[in-house]
Amino acid sequence: MLFPFFLVMLFAIILMPIESGKEAPAQPTPWADEYGFWYPDGHTTFYHVDKNTPGGGSLSYYHNGFWPFSGIETLFEPGYPQHPSTHKSLCMKAWPATQYGNKNCTVAYNNLPGNALFVFMGHGDRRCLYFYNDTYGYTYLLDSYNFNDIANYPSTRRYVKNISWQQLHDLRFAMLQGCLTASEAWGPDNISTAFFSRGVDTVLGFTGYASYSIEFYPFGRFYPQHIWNQEFWRYSQIYSNNIRQSAENATYWVLQHTKLYYGWNAWKIYGKDWEYIDRPLFGD
Repeated sequence: MLFPFFLVMLFAIILMPIESGKEAPAQPTPWADEYGFWYPDGHTTFYHVDKNTPGGGSLSYYHNGFWPFSGIETLFEPGYPQHPSTHKSLCMKAWPATQYGNKNCTVAYNNLPGNALFVFMGHGDRRCLYFYNDTYGYTYLLDSYNFNDIANYPSTRRYVKNISWQQLHDLRFAMLQGCLTASEAWGPDNISTAFFSRGVDTVLGFTGYASYSIEFYPFGRFYPQHIWNQEFWRYSQIYSNNIRQSAENATYWVLQHTKLYYGWNAWKIYGKDWEYIDRPLFGD
């Protein structure tokens, strides 16, 4: 009799596993972490700048006077979404986001395996992201080990390439917003390519020196980094542009507000520049 045999075969087909071809995420939640700082040299990226900022506020040719520009976080809630911070923009699009101010590099190193989005806004060089807090001073997230590191980076060091591909391939986008983070002046390798080599979908860094603030005596100061940062997150989150479009629009607005680029046109994207990051997703 064929009827029982047919039922057995149908049951077997229903239970047959389906292969997706993609590994399951290492973490169940696509975390977005953002790091900003109050450096001892006055470079401040955690909170926004405005005319009440100690040491002067942000001038704007476009607005013919002072204008607020956001950092990782906004100091005061009023002004959002006109002045969107990194954190508020991500939260608006339901990213499970956490803002970190003045943390040491070990915090970021330990969090990276659970991240789907990583944002650094601060000092950098070709090989390194500079973290700072009052307890530990400067600490360093580097590309990979070099025997000169103890002399050049004389404090706590962590290495991106010590994180396995399996731990980092869930990362959809890494923003390395610091000087020289994508520089290829001494060869093709840098801190951006270290992230990219570990399976990160898309990494954005800067090939040259980019100015944090510029004094425009006697009227005040420009803050091109805050301008670029604010507009990148406005376009990528609120306006849902892709990564390249968001970087292009951020660069355009630096020029509109300051009349010069001050290094913020010298960005480089590794990977999927067409990717959208306006909703919480893991990397491919």
